Amino acid sequence: MKKTLNAFAFLFVTNLAIGQTVLHGRDILDGKLKEGYYLLLKIDSRTLSSEWKDYMNSFGRVSEVEKNRYSITKFKQQSVSDNELTIESKINEMDGFTKIFCVVEGTSKRNLSEQAFDNLLLDFAADAQYRELARLAESDLEEAENYLKDSERNQKKIERSLESNLKSQEKYGKYLDESPENMVSLLDEKKSIVDQQINNDLDENQAEALAKEATRKEKEISKNRRNEAKYAKRLDRKETEFDKLRNELFAAKRTVTTAEELVSAKKMILVDLKK
Repeated sequence: MKKTLNAFAFLFVTNLAIGQTVLHGRDILDGKLKEGYYLLLKIDSRTLSSEWKDYMNSFGRVSEVEKNRYSITKFKQQSVSDNELTIESKINEMDGFTKIFCVVEGTSKRNLSEQAFDNLLLDFAADAQYRELARLAESDLEEAENYLKDSERNQKKIERSLESNLKSQEKYGKYLDESPENMVSLLDEKKSIVDQQINNDLDENQAEALAKEATRKEKEISKNRRNEAKYAKRLDRKETEFDKLRNELFAAKRTVTTAEELVSAKKMILVDLKK
């Protein structure tokens, strides 16, 4: 945002200082040094070239002699001159500015009102500056809208993480809730096996089978204890993570609200510009 806002400030300062002045002086046109009029504007040369062509089309017949070089024949504007004129112009970049240099051709230029021609150029400059300001405002709005989209995506990402966290907590909590009951069942089964080993007359095969069953049950009991400790640790970690994610979500929601207000403010700037 800061970059675009700085561009706004620079546009205002620069164009008010230079763009609202028509300079009179000499420049080279078609290889010759000629006396003419020129504007210096802080606007992209390609954009300004197209706008200049459209603007001059309303006063005469415009032909593009070469890139950014225009000849306006049958130029007619009563306040400028009673006669038709030919205006030769070229557009080029100069030290970060775009310069429009114009030369009035033909004997009829003696009837030219320089003040009226200056005003014609100033009208173009004012319109061009307004359009440039509108483009910058639209770019500024687009940047704000992208910021809002990024903020919304971040909020949704955190919400998904919270949802996943709660599912994990539910899973681990359910296991831990069931673990004591499972442990009691496993211990009862182990006791039953031990009772059979102690109280029954067993042949070798039966004794071996019960020994294997007892070993398997011991492993299940040990696994249950390990899992209980593991899931208790994981649940504790998820609970800590949940608190962090919750705080991040609150911050993300505040950011989205701020971004929405920013977009609204940028839209109001465009509305004001178009009044």
